[in-house]
Amino acid sequence: MLPEADEAYLRGKGWSFEASVEAGMLCVVIRDYTLPVGFDRASTDLLVRLPGSWPDGTPDMFWVDPEIRRKADGAYPVAAANFETYLGRGWQRFSRHVQSGAWRPSDGLAVWMAVIADELVKCVQ
Repeated sequence: MLPEADEAYLRGKGWSFEASVEAGMLCVVIRDYTLPVGFDRASTDLLVRLPGSWPDGTPDMFWVDPEIRRKADGAYPVAAANFETYLGRGWQRFSRHVQSGAWRPSDGLAVWMAVIADELVKCVQ
């Protein structure tokens, strides 16, 4: 399941979360994840799907439900207009990728969550 260090990180942030396995992927849902100003809502559920080889495997993409759009123009962020179903729910996919060779297994979930936070800020700048 979720490594102890990752679980401690999530708890330390005060996030309400649930981890489960679906189709060989470790799925972590963070409920009511606070979004940066500039989106059409203040929070959403955030899904992180981690490879079964986590933390050795590289994370890829993230998802939100309910969907989010930029407040300024009502548009979806770049590379975030596709939807997929996981855990019995529809999720808006943010197609974001770690460059080849850039992921270190020691990085853990804290590093991936920082990448997600940075990407969300970029969406509304």
